[in-house]
Amino acid sequence: SDVCSSDLAGGRYAHGTHVGSYERLSEAWPALFAAIAAQGLTLGAGSCYEIYRNDPATTPEDDLRTDLYAPVV
Repeated sequence: SDVCSSDLAGGRYAHGTHVGSYERLSEAWPALFAAIAAQGLTLGAGSCYEIYRNDPATTPEDDLRTDLYAPVV
């Protein structure tokens, strides 16, 4: 497999957790962005990223947990 490294900007990030199928992550990001806007924040410079908290090979699809992070100002 290919491995690459990248630097993440320091600073403030909004965080949300998606529970369920990876196929539904495309629905989780807009929900996080809406929550950011509802709090009067805006997306900042930098990259959004995901952290996969468990293994899809051993975790039922409905129990998969993915943390979402987005830079905010």
